[in-house]
Amino acid sequence: MNKNDMSVLQGGNLPLTVERLDPAAISATLILKIQGSDTVLSKSSSYDGNGVADVSLNGDDTAVPGVYDYQINENFSTGDPDKYPNPDKCSGEFSFPTITIYESLDGVEN
Repeated sequence: MNKNDMSVLQGGNLPLTVERLDPAAISATLILKIQGSDTVLSKSSSYDGNGVADVSLNGDDTAVPGVYDYQINENFSTGDPDKYPNPDKCSGEFSFPTITIYESLDGVEN
């Protein structure tokens, strides 16, 4: 388990903010890809005056249960993002952190 792994119930909200690392960055993008699928979700937000971008997930974003690999891109006006984590800059064994969306028990009868 990666220390950056997160989880949320299906249809729930997951508050998530990104702090600017490079002063030249203008926005951040959260990219999620469900494992074993082509399903991709992305949320982008410009940095505010305090250098924070809100890429929180809402109920629509968490509608499909599963385990999603995720990455944060810090975006620049030049178009080349810095990627966190970046597999090309890691040595040894690499795995993306995950966000797991668990199925809600709302529909389960007693």
